[in-house]
Amino acid sequence: MARSRRDLMLLARKITSAAAMLRIHGLSETADLARIRAREAYVAHRPVPADPARRARLLSATFNRNSLLTAVTVAPDDLAGCRDAVLAPYMRHRFAEAAAAAGRLATLTPLETAVLADGLLGTWDFAAIAAALPAWTRTVAGTPFARRIDQTGRRAALRLGRLAEAARDIERIGDDVGSLVLRGDVLDAVGRLDEAGPAYEAAIGRDGTDPDARQGYAFHLLKRGRIRDGLASWSAADALLGTYPLRRHRPHWTGAALGRRRLMVLFEHGLGDMLQVARFLPRLLARAPDATILGRVPAPLLGLMARSFPEIRFVSEDAREPDYDVFVPSMQLAAVLEAEDLAPRGRYIDLGPPAPRPAGDRPRIGICWRGHPRQYEHTRSIPLDTFAALFGRRDVDFTVLLNRLTPEEAARLAREDHVAVPSIRDFVDLAALVASCDLVVSVDTAVVHLAGAGGAPTLLLSRPDSCWRWGAAGPVGPWYDSVEVLRHDGDMDWPRLLGTAADRIRARCRAPALV
Repeated sequence: MARSRRDLMLLARKITSAAAMLRIHGLSETADLARIRAREAYVAHRPVPADPARRARLLSATFNRNSLLTAVTVAPDDLAGCRDAVLAPYMRHRFAEAAAAAGRLATLTPLETAVLADGLLGTWDFAAIAAALPAWTRTVAGTPFARRIDQTGRRAALRLGRLAEAARDIERIGDDVGSLVLRGDVLDAVGRLDEAGPAYEAAIGRDGTDPDARQGYAFHLLKRGRIRDGLASWSAADALLGTYPLRRHRPHWTGAALGRRRLMVLFEHGLGDMLQVARFLPRLLARAPDATILGRVPAPLLGLMARSFPEIRFVSEDAREPDYDVFVPSMQLAAVLEAEDLAPRGRYIDLGPPAPRPAGDRPRIGICWRGHPRQYEHTRSIPLDTFAALFGRRDVDFTVLLNRLTPEEAARLAREDHVAVPSIRDFVDLAALVASCDLVVSVDTAVVHLAGAGGAPTLLLSRPDSCWRWGAAGPVGPWYDSVEVLRHDGDMDWPRLLGTAADRIRARCRAPALV
């Protein structure tokens, strides 16, 4: 179907960020604008050629235009004759599809290597990146893509808990924005905070609109305890990324007196993030005693939040949004309220009545060894067979605090008669289980935030690069008094950390050694 002149003009003004990032054609928006518009008109008004070779030529002339790729389709069986099939989905941010297409090629050009690397990075398949890195490095040696492959390898090493590998010669990786952000991320992960800050600041100085620089700096500031500044930088990054939850039909609240107006708090990011920043709701209520405060949360949190903050009207994000006058994203509450501390650090979530316990007086330990079963969870999650080292003694009852198990996990736990797998429908159910436990042992998931916000004794098995939430060192993080942080000593070493957890369990529950 032919496109209108207005559509063509809009297309002409949109240059994909991915093409600019890789500088695939090095096109200048000003010098080539007329030529680009001509190509857009061609694609908009002509049918896509059926012949793979002709299609390849057309795609080669237009693939730098993200918006045009919706009109250009390359079938998988054209790969042999049309290598641009790798690029088409990539430029549409369909990373997994691009990586799969590139993986079918017997050999890769340097450009295709960079596309495949970006595709795997975009899907957080860090193990695949680490396995392919030596071959990639040989392919791109001496090309403009060599630096990007090195950066990708370091990011994969960082996420795989190989901190020494990620940090090797980190000072020599370059001074472009991407290299500076990576340097800050690596230095921050290995605890060299005094060096990480200047790297982020240099990146922002070079390009204040780079969302990765803003996001990395936000996490760095939060790790250092600069809460208001860190969350403000995080919000700026979200705005640059386009993920900022704007409600353009309503004003954004920035702290002005509310009077009797209605304020909607839009809870965002992960469930743990939502519980973490809920601590600021009592301050908000005190700040605006005459206002009507509403909160929009995912359905699993609705009952728990309504019970914990009865003065606020919570609605599910699946329901129709009620009317309101102004809104604020939840992650901005600390900055808008000018909070300089994290009070309350103790209990502010109502866990409710505890769930029934098994008969007897054995200690009950709540456990969570992973988040969602996705590839990128490798960073913070522990394989169940490794975590099962805690099940070695039978004088402790374990309760699983996960609402869904994989078939493999269910089969593994069925062999443990002292490990209960209760049904969990929502966070009200999960809170009751947490309240019934003598101790919670969990990796860095929403379970820790629920337990900490509810004042339940908790052992956090921190990931190797230590998320900003838990500070840079020491056993006590800045957010929850009841959470003890167990940290890696360098690279990922879950067995050592689990051994420490077993010692803590024995001490807290007066149980014999568990491993």
